[in-house]
Amino acid sequence: MGKKSSYIKKMKPLIKIYKIITALWLALLALGFIFPTNIRQNIIFLYQEISSNGDIGFQVGITIVFTSVVIFWFAPKTLWKLISTKGKIRNFWNDL
Repeated sequence: MGKKSSYIKKMKPLIKIYKIITALWLALLALGFIFPTNIRQNIIFLYQEISSNGDIGFQVGITIVFTSVVIFWFAPKTLWKLISTKGKIRNFWNDL
């Protein structure tokens, strides 16, 4: 039991950092869809390239879909926590 508890304590900061990174990524993606059209064109091009590469494209596509699901699961919650702390970074870190 002690090893599992120690492992969880070591992983908590990494999970918090991951949540922050995914929230920033989502915010940048949202801004990218609002402002420049190059990002939209790049995403469409990436989709076309992945879909035309057979098995490798399928594996990469599944990886991208899984990563996107994880990002869209954590990022809105993390951004909301950041906004609701009103600049108190210590409270934000503890809430994660």
